[in-house]
Amino acid sequence: MKYKFGIWSFLIVFVMMAMWLPGCRSKHFFSVPPDYDSIQVQRIIQPSLIQIPIEVPMQVFTNEMNKNFNGLIYNDTLYDNNDNDNLKVKIWRIKKQIKVDGHKQKIRFQLPLEIWAKYRWMACDICPAVEKSTSFDLDLTLVTQAQLGKDWTLVTTTTATDMQFSKEPVLDFGIVQIPVTRLIKGILNTHMPTITKSIDQEVASALPVKTYMEDAWKQVQEPILLDSAYQAWLLMKPKNILITPLKCDVHKLSLQAGMETWIETHIGKKPEVKLKSFLNPPVVKEKLSNQFMLELPIKIDFDMATHIARANLKDSTFQISKNKKITITDVNIYGRSGFAFIEAHLKGSFNGAVFFKGKPSLDTLTHTLYLKDFDYDINTKNGLYSIASWMLHGPLKKIMEKQFRYSIASDLDAARLSINRLMNGYVYDKYFQINGQVGKLKLSDVYCTDQGIHAIFNTSGQSHITFLNFTP
Repeated sequence: MKYKFGIWSFLIVFVMMAMWLPGCRSKHFFSVPPDYDSIQVQRIIQPSLIQIPIEVPMQVFTNEMNKNFNGLIYNDTLYDNNDNDNLKVKIWRIKKQIKVDGHKQKIRFQLPLEIWAKYRWMACDICPAVEKSTSFDLDLTLVTQAQLGKDWTLVTTTTATDMQFSKEPVLDFGIVQIPVTRLIKGILNTHMPTITKSIDQEVASALPVKTYMEDAWKQVQEPILLDSAYQAWLLMKPKNILITPLKCDVHKLSLQAGMETWIETHIGKKPEVKLKSFLNPPVVKEKLSNQFMLELPIKIDFDMATHIARANLKDSTFQISKNKKITITDVNIYGRSGFAFIEAHLKGSFNGAVFFKGKPSLDTLTHTLYLKDFDYDINTKNGLYSIASWMLHGPLKKIMEKQFRYSIASDLDAARLSINRLMNGYVYDKYFQINGQVGKLKLSDVYCTDQGIHAIFNTSGQSHITFLNFTP
């Protein structure tokens, strides 16, 4: 009997130990990584239309004309040319200021000229020649029709519309007075193509639209660092530039310009950009406003997300129960089939790797990004059922879920402030200054790809460009 009692006692103790030991010793768990197809989530990002009013003060054209349009314009030193008109003529642009204003699509120039004329008069074929000279002033009015060509060059057509003499040009020979108004007008009309060509060249040089647009087209494609702490980069991929016809008034030349562009924000290292150097022809629209709509996608690379998660979680120890602790030794985040997966390596009361998954989502009331339906992956869950159910039903899932909730409220404000700082008083290469402002950024969508988490923001605002220097 003693022998039998000893055997049963041993078996009972063995069974009790077998039941007790799993609860007190560390568990070694080899979870199978989730097996999901790499399916890319396709979302068509709409290009944003940044509509910008552009104004060029007429003073710019005034300064350019007064600086460059000087000196002798016409010089006729022979009596025998122009069908033997017996007239020598010199025409200068005098120091009096050229006046420039505009109306509708036309720029008007009042060009002050000084004219010297010398006439040879012969009463008869055998009579001696008598020469007489005079000087007078003339205000020549020229009108330039301006429009943008398909290659972004400023196409101008200048014509003369009026001639106002300070006094009627008359050559007084005593015996006879010879009016030369008709002759002077004829000479000016004959020489007008040369004058108007010079005006066209000056207007085009005063506003080298193609040069500015080509430079701006390339410049906006360079990534802009918005936040060095988070390595946030603003990236623009222009599609088209829209313009309205040029309009003029007394004080300014104006047009509405709008850039259709895809706008992205990348979190991580500086994006590598292959510049699209070819500037598309302008798309002409009758009307645009200075109000623009902005769709701003933000991409959080999983490499960056993993880096942030490791900084917050690696080597962190959590109390799972009264007698159980686990330490996170490493964490990795990646995406598959629209889900975000968290691979957590643990040691302590539990040794091994577990996998969590969830779909990125947004709490619109609190502006919080989180992983919806956060849970263990099915392979991990099945394994924990058999080896360590206390892990499955313990607080680890809630602890991890809480770690992957992130309020974006302050980031939205910071992003708006960064964009406004960028737009408010930004001077491009001393050519022009941008002043603008956007409203609140609103998150409209969030989704996951194999590369990262994508959040789509929308906002609207106004902007204005002031040109500062038009000297090529």
